[in-house]
Amino acid sequence: MDLGGLEPSHIQAFFSEMVSEPKKAASSSIKRRAWVLGDFFKYCQDNLRLADFANLTKETALKIRETTPIVNRSRKTLTKVEAKRLRLAPLLSLESAEGNKKAILIRDALLIEIALQTGATSSEIVSLRRSDIQISESASTIAFGEMDLRREIVIDNSLRQLFGAYDKLLKLSTDDYLFFHTKGWCIEIKNGLSRQSFNEILLRYSKILGIHVSPDILRNTFIKNFQGTDQELGRILGVAFETAGAMRRSIQPS
Repeated sequence: MDLGGLEPSHIQAFFSEMVSEPKKAASSSIKRRAWVLGDFFKYCQDNLRLADFANLTKETALKIRETTPIVNRSRKTLTKVEAKRLRLAPLLSLESAEGNKKAILIRDALLIEIALQTGATSSEIVSLRRSDIQISESASTIAFGEMDLRREIVIDNSLRQLFGAYDKLLKLSTDDYLFFHTKGWCIEIKNGLSRQSFNEILLRYSKILGIHVSPDILRNTFIKNFQGTDQELGRILGVAFETAGAMRRSIQPS
């Protein structure tokens, strides 16, 4: 991401995410986001008074964008070929897998498919419950967020079929986490998957495929491939359309 695409909402989202996490997870977020925000914080430290930084406004952000050289750090995405290889990776061993191994492979495939089809954050994905996916003949949806911030996204037939196989195998209760935690090949249904474990799953497939994959890269890939307007993208991602537009501009084709 370059500084030209940075908006106050990015800073707000960053801190909101940390506040909602345990201390260890927050530390992980800081390291993961540092490459995006590092130059911004350095600029504030070198050029702005503390009061300017503490009371960040749109005018301050515009000043930064106008006076700071653009850094060539576009957000990374997957090509169509890489995305297809990643989708197939967990499924290639599925035919010979049994028991818990089969459930884990389908879980991995479902994780990847939801990330690529919805653009949801890793926090939103690992927080999903069984009840957040609704399957019907007319339209199948997946829901993120709570109460007034809750948003539903229509899912396609491939994700619907994958979820059907997963649900049939695990027989999850309504309030169960959609994605389970594992210890080795042991499945802990009542313990939801952590963000760190989601990252580790993708890292494993990164090594298998020889490509860099992370939750952020899957989100960026969705944004890059989305064909609708900024307003439509904002509704799907749960952000303001201005933020959706800025995110879009910061992502360059692979």
